[in-house]
Amino acid sequence: MGRHKKWWKAIACVGCSLLVLASSLLAAYGFDAERCYAVLAVKDAERIMVDFGYPQNLLHTMKDAQKLELASKIKTCPESVSLQTVVSPIDELSMMELLVNATDEQLRCVGFREEDIMMNRQMITSMRAMTNEELAEYYGKNDEEIKLLRMAMEQQSDYQSPEQVKQEDQVTTSASLISTSTLKYAWVIYDNRAETKKPVSYFVHIGFQWMSDPIVSVLKDKIAISWGCDMDSMNEMCEVELRGPNQSSVRTAQMEVVPNKGLVFTFWQRASHGLFFDLISSGYAACTVFQNSRRDLSARIESKYGHGVFTVTGGGVSIGVGEGGVGIDFGFGFRESIQLQDALNV
Repeated sequence: MGRHKKWWKAIACVGCSLLVLASSLLAAYGFDAERCYAVLAVKDAERIMVDFGYPQNLLHTMKDAQKLELASKIKTCPESVSLQTVVSPIDELSMMELLVNATDEQLRCVGFREEDIMMNRQMITSMRAMTNEELAEYYGKNDEEIKLLRMAMEQQSDYQSPEQVKQEDQVTTSASLISTSTLKYAWVIYDNRAETKKPVSYFVHIGFQWMSDPIVSVLKDKIAISWGCDMDSMNEMCEVELRGPNQSSVRTAQMEVVPNKGLVFTFWQRASHGLFFDLISSGYAACTVFQNSRRDLSARIESKYGHGVFTVTGGGVSIGVGEGGVGIDFGFGFRESIQLQDALNV
């Protein structure tokens, strides 16, 4: 009997020691019940968002607090939430063909300055010098796509230079054959008057991801948002994630406010990271648009992504250029995503 008591005491001591050790480990790694429940709540919110139609591969572009609020809106008032998603092929090859085949004078006629011509042609020369393996690794292209990419960078004796490269004229023979760089772009808009305590208030969130790496990656991209009825904005933010061979980095975009008309966020397509470059991968832009009085009108809101393919002095984006003071016009040198638009009750 005495021997059994000793065994039970030994087992009890070991059990206590394990409990103390477990408690120490949990404390050391910062475990707490609230954090555990918060993680579970976010997972539930993501499930609600995906069931509503939000793209699974864009969930990472939204902050946890935003996911929780959006999921709550979907559950309590789904009709107040607007969700749109588009996949846009971004044609970069027609511009390459123009730069390779046009004369300096032709390029000057469409807005290029001497330094623009020199910089862009240096970029083409650098790409030509890369091996097929480097192009495959750097841009994620297959053998057929690399062959067509090289065709776009070679001079063509029968090339017909357009008087102006318009959006509807982008796709050329070679570009139509290649799986162009592809951008997934989604936005969510919902009424957040309860949070802001304003008569008119909408939360706007745009998430994007490059489904295949952009070919041109030495310039700047832009996200533009335009709205009508002289609304204002607040809580503006835009962050982009850039990925490299073994790491990633997050950068905050530059912001330009066009008073009562919209916003433009600008960010580099790549960033240096040690000896390597990180390329643009995904990101988000968010803001709240509001008015301090209700006028019972319908205001249009629009958004586009502009991918810079060539630098042109003075090239940029104009906001508020369309009907009703709403519109986005990217200048020469950009390739645009499909436009998203919606109506707001103001």
